Amino acid sequence: MARRYSKEFKERAVRLTAEHQQVHSCKRWPAAEAVALKLGISPHTLMDWIRQDDTRAKNGDDTAVDYAEENARLRAENIELRRVNELLKEASAFFASELDHRARK
Repeated sequence: MARRYSKEFKERAVRLTAEHQQVHSCKRWPAAEAVALKLGISPHTLMDWIRQDDTRAKNGDDTAVDYAEENARLRAENIELRRVNELLKEASAFFASELDHRARK
């Protein structure tokens, strides 16, 4: 049965292989064998992940996220949503008081 590996695990394995290649000045296959052995996966599987990563990088589909930029965007969105929430609460209270005022007449 095929095992499923998380995206983070695959990315880490590919990164570790590239680092191993640089540190030991070796080719891709020996690096993949060494890293795969340590991670308990097949070196062939790791080579497939490396090829997929190469293809993504070549096609410009790199999904690397700038976390600082993403956090800033999410914080700004959060501030805006809180402001809108407060506005909606005030509007709700206003209309509820109008309905209550009409019911008393």
